[in-house]
Amino acid sequence: MKVCFYAAGSRPFHTTGTKQMGGGGGHADHDNYDDYLHAEHMYNLPAMKNRTLKMGLAVFAVVGIGTAVPIVAVIFQQKKAKIM
Repeated sequence: MKVCFYAAGSRPFHTTGTKQMGGGGGHADHDNYDDYLHAEHMYNLPAMKNRTLKMGLAVFAVVGIGTAVPIVAVIFQQKKAKIM
């Protein structure tokens, strides 16, 4: 019984070049500078009204979703497998 590995290692390695993407990315030195003037005050967290309430609700929402999604997923999988 003779085994022949004729095609092993005969394929050439070929890759394509990277694509050059256009666009300025919104930098201030381009023609669309007026569209980005709001960014100076956009993330001024110390001046935010009711900052403690808003940030507290945001943290609570993220922690709640991060806890609830895996629990719901496990319950769903166990019901589907009829374990529970």
